[in-house]
Amino acid sequence: MASIEQRAVAQGLSGKARPPLTWSARSEVAPKSKELRTLIPVLRKKYGNLVEKYASKYKVDPKLLYAMMAKESGGNERAVSPKGASGLMQLMEPTWDEWAKTWVAEGEQPKSFKEYAGDAELNIRAGAQELSRLDRVFKGDRELMLAGYNLGMGNVRKAQAGKRTIPKETKDYVASIMGALEEEVTPEAEGGPVPPPDFIGAGARPEKPPSAYKQKSMHGGASTRKER
Repeated sequence: MASIEQRAVAQGLSGKARPPLTWSARSEVAPKSKELRTLIPVLRKKYGNLVEKYASKYKVDPKLLYAMMAKESGGNERAVSPKGASGLMQLMEPTWDEWAKTWVAEGEQPKSFKEYAGDAELNIRAGAQELSRLDRVFKGDRELMLAGYNLGMGNVRKAQAGKRTIPKETKDYVASIMGALEEEVTPEAEGGPVPPPDFIGAGARPEKPPSAYKQKSMHGGASTRKER
C-alpha cells in the first residue's frame, strides 16, 4: 500500500504541466510578518535547545520551525484550535499518531495525542518530522512546504495538477511566514517583551480560557493537518 507521502507525490505527477501556484503579496500580510519576527526571538530563547535538537535530527531549517511555531500557536503550549489541532506546532491527532509510531519503533514508550500533545518537546519533534516529510515531497520548496503544512500535502499536489484551488487563508499563511523569514530581526526584537501567559495565536484557544480574556487572533484560523 502506498504511503501518504507516495500518494501525495503521485497526485502531483498526473496531468499536464500547470503554472506555478501563487501566494498573497508580502505587502498584504506585512503586519502579520512583523508580529512573527518580533515573537521569533522569544521562542528561540525559550525553546532553542529543543528546536535545534530536532531540526538537526530531521534535517530541517530551525529558522523555519521558529517562524511556523510563531504563526501556529504564538508560543502557547496549551493552544487548541477549534478543529482540534494542539500544541506549539498545532498538530492534528492523525499526524501525531503517525509520528508517535516511529518513536515506539525507536524503543520509546507510546505517547498518546490526548495525554502528550501539549508536551513542548514532543510537539516540536512531531512538527519537525512533518516538516521533514514535506521537504522531501516538495523538494525543498519552502512555499509549497508551508502550504502543505497548512492545507495538507495531498491538497497542494491537487492544486499543482489544477484539480483544486488554494484558499486565501493558506496563501496568507505562506506569505506571512516567508515575509517573517526574509527580513532581519532587529536588536530591539531580540530583547522584546515576552507575551503574557495567556497569549495565543493561530486562532487557537486555551483548554480553559480565562473568562475575562478576549483573544485577538494572529491570523484567520488554525491550520489543519487533515486533507480537506
